[in-house]
Amino acid sequence: PLDFNDLVEEQIEKYTKVKNINAEQSLNAFMMYDDRLIQVFSENEVPVELRYAALSMSQCNNSSSQAGGREGFYSLTYRVAKKHGLRITNYVDERRNVQKSAEAFCNEIKQIYTTTNDWKSALTIYVGGEVEWNKAKFMANDYINDFWAINKHMSHEGSTVYPAYVAAVYFAHYYQMHGYRLEPEEEYITEEVPILRHTSFYLLSTTLDIEKNKLKELNPTFKKQVVPQESVPYTIRIPADKVSLFYAKGDTVYSYRNVEPETEKELENK
Repeated sequence: PLDFNDLVEEQIEKYTKVKNINAEQSLNAFMMYDDRLIQVFSENEVPVELRYAALSMSQCNNSSSQAGGREGFYSLTYRVAKKHGLRITNYVDERRNVQKSAEAFCNEIKQIYTTTNDWKSALTIYVGGEVEWNKAKFMANDYINDFWAINKHMSHEGSTVYPAYVAAVYFAHYYQMHGYRLEPEEEYITEEVPILRHTSFYLLSTTLDIEKNKLKELNPTFKKQVVPQESVPYTIRIPADKVSLFYAKGDTVYSYRNVEPETEKELENK
């Protein structure tokens, strides 16, 4: 069950008073992964309704950093991501992998839930932090875990976590009533291929005749559009109709190191 009060209504009005184009784009991004998210949340025994937290926490932004250095659909901090085994380097940030972000979120919020026995409190702690929650609980002189009594003593960011989440659930179900529409992308079949050595999206784009922006969209994990060489090979996702060409090209997809150094640096920063 979802709570409704003035704080929740205020958050819902951000979707309903004036049409929010960014919200529409976020919902379109969310719906691309929704079937996969339902599977992840179900397998991890977390309420599937909590998958909508991606809309309220990150607006489903997978391409840029968020406040406090958080990344990915589920706004993972560096600490939480590393705790749950995600790789983060200068070139790679697996928090931007939607499935891995969702799995780490599920694992973390389940751990928090064991101490709260309440999902809305767990979600608030996930964003606001346990220290702030305990401080708010002390200020509320609360000994029975009354969520709203504690929540009003949270910072503005912390106190709006749950109301914003409820608003996101409302928006995801009733967007059509408020003039929003989904624009699902045409079915785009992709497959993963292994990258055994250092290469770049620029070279892959030119060698395989794939738009560089499409490679970036399919592989947001790679922050600089470069796939580094490491002991454990990475995989990248490419259009299925380019897979046979990828293997036919062989080592030519790895000749990136022959590029002049200044050109290489320029490409990495694009």
